[in-house]
Amino acid sequence: MLDHIVYAHPHPEYFAEEFHEVTGVRPVFGGAHPGRGTLNYLAGLENGAYFEILGPDPEQSVAPEKTMFRVGELGPEFEPRVLTWAWRVADLDATATAGRERDIDFAHPVDAGRTTPVGRELQWRFAVREPLPFDGLQPFLIDWGSSPHPSEGLESGIRLVEMRAYHPEAEGLRMVFDFLGTNLEVIQGRAHLEVTLATPKGQVTL
Repeated sequence: MLDHIVYAHPHPEYFAEEFHEVTGVRPVFGGAHPGRGTLNYLAGLENGAYFEILGPDPEQSVAPEKTMFRVGELGPEFEPRVLTWAWRVADLDATATAGRERDIDFAHPVDAGRTTPVGRELQWRFAVREPLPFDGLQPFLIDWGSSPHPSEGLESGIRLVEMRAYHPEAEGLRMVFDFLGTNLEVIQGRAHLEVTLATPKGQVTL
């Protein structure tokens, strides 16, 4: 199932305020990713998912290729975009292995974690290829295990209306989506993700 959508912005704090003005929902500071050079702000979506605003953490000095999803390689003033998305699974190792048997490479699972501003420890395992496959349109896999989920306690009120994937290699991407069991539409075209949200202030497309 959909776990979260990652929206990359070179100035995440600024965009969190803009997101609040446009949607009526204020994202909360999620925390920094130690050693990965990034931080995030989070807004809740329906069904236990969330919208993540991800960007550089000015308090960390990390090589661009070591930053989360290689955001550092996008440059200091990159164009904001829906960068990628996460698909939640119950058994990360089994799903990654089954994918490899179908010639779909999700990478080998690794452990990760961060501490929230209120001191809550979050731990997860995820499998993400770098660079992101299909220009970020292939989701990375995530398993929260027994850890609290970041969506817990987030302000609700935003619903995902539609997410569309555009890519020149549409057939290959459809094979990945079919394996995961998602009905996300894939359209032939320039590589990008388009997300439409229903918010207290109306629909917003990113």
